[in-house]
Amino acid sequence: MISTIVHETQGHQQDANAYGSSPFGFWGLRDDVRALLRDPLVAGQPNTSPAFLLFAAFVIGSFFVARGRTEVQLALLTGALAIGTQLWKIHGTGVYVAWYYGFLLLGFLGHRQAQQKNY
Repeated sequence: MISTIVHETQGHQQDANAYGSSPFGFWGLRDDVRALLRDPLVAGQPNTSPAFLLFAAFVIGSFFVARGRTEVQLALLTGALAIGTQLWKIHGTGVYVAWYYGFLLLGFLGHRQAQQKNY
């Protein structure tokens, strides 16, 4: 049951032959260095692609980075995590900007407001 859930969610999104096969995303359909990072290390296991493993390490590392940070810094970190999600997905086009745009606005504009209060 768990393998079905993983395959039908993440696996389906990452599989070049399923939803997400697009020449417009970052990964496109080319077979060069991007294919090396995109293709799974274990056949049939999309979560073993080097790009996904690097993103997973970034997510785990962000736990340690986030400790003791301000709300503005957390907004920027959340935006960076959402952008990172687009790097391992095959179909990362402009429609996904809504996932992180608000967090980036909070982080960048909130940082300016916090600096103005200190003067």
